[in-house]
Amino acid sequence: MSIRVYYVSRRPELREFISSHPDVVNDYEYMTKNGIKCEVIAKREDELRALVMGELLHDRGRLEGCILLLEQGLEAVVSRQMKIVAFTCVFELTPSQIASPQNVVARDVVKAVKFFRSVKNAVQADQGVWRLPVNNFHSQLFADFVNGMIQGFNVKDANEMLNFIQAQMQLMRKRLVRPRRQTNYPNKYCVDDSKRFFDLGHEVHSKVDTASPHVEMCIALNSFRFGVKLSEEHHYNVSMGEGDDTWVEGAFLDCHGGHHQVRRGEGRTHLNMFSNDFF
Repeated sequence: MSIRVYYVSRRPELREFISSHPDVVNDYEYMTKNGIKCEVIAKREDELRALVMGELLHDRGRLEGCILLLEQGLEAVVSRQMKIVAFTCVFELTPSQIASPQNVVARDVVKAVKFFRSVKNAVQADQGVWRLPVNNFHSQLFADFVNGMIQGFNVKDANEMLNFIQAQMQLMRKRLVRPRRQTNYPNKYCVDDSKRFFDLGHEVHSKVDTASPHVEMCIALNSFRFGVKLSEEHHYNVSMGEGDDTWVEGAFLDCHGGHHQVRRGEGRTHLNMFSNDFF
């Protein structure tokens, strides 16, 4: 497993140490035992978005995870969208710890990687729930989960937060996933408050657009969800109706903020929608 960790700190001595020791944790027993290759890249808070987006998109094909490890107090400089793309963790520093950069960096990076790996394994079987389109799946339960993830986790509270994620995923499976009520087919869907049925299909006949007006963030939101690498070719079939004859209608928000109205009279049976809300 190849994981990119962006270590974001105000402290130049920590950033300089990481720049000269990018493989600082790769010989740790946990990493070698579990086959994890971890790239640690230091960033200042003011260069985070521009550099991360370029680097991350360029390398996304070989990465299985992306972690933002933020020094406490920097949470507000990271956009909501970036926190949906990356797995966000917060670390704390004391003046005495800064004098031993190898110890403090390795400690927090390894904790964050362990935490992320546990989360990735926990949600692997629930991709249909995990990667739902954030703008267009209308559910307070799902919105609360997304907002909880966006807040980020202190690495010292990893076990508590893993329990939160597992409990929320279980609750969403219980309340949001069901079959249509007027059909003999057993297929199950994620159903939102607007009675839209979201089915993560196996087909790969569509691709997201990347040309203007799309921006880098549009691509990133279809590549990672809370740090976990997504299959970029798979999409949801979004439809309405409890029976076999389906339709779709309503207002939709795309990946870069565009508003679209779909009317039932247009004759569509469904929309092909990706995890970044592109359709």
